[in-house]
Amino acid sequence: MAAKVLREFAQDPFPYLDEAGKKKMKDAQSGLWRKFTDLAFDESAESRWQESRPVEADNIDVGPATETGWQSDLIEASGDPF
Repeated sequence: MAAKVLREFAQDPFPYLDEAGKKKMKDAQSGLWRKFTDLAFDESAESRWQESRPVEADNIDVGPATETGWQSDLIEASGDPF
């Protein structure tokens, strides 16, 4: 029974809160939403988003492997097949 009530509380705590708790929850949600919109839609948000995107590696070739693309000169052959 306790696990069920706890699960329900985690999904929707509003029915279990008193009026003061509900007001605090609404204030916290509106504050978080306000902060999100301030950060998401300011003038530098686009540049921050572009900087956070992963950059594609510059050593990806589209064509077939050529002798200049091989790296065998970087690794010494040991003769060990594994």
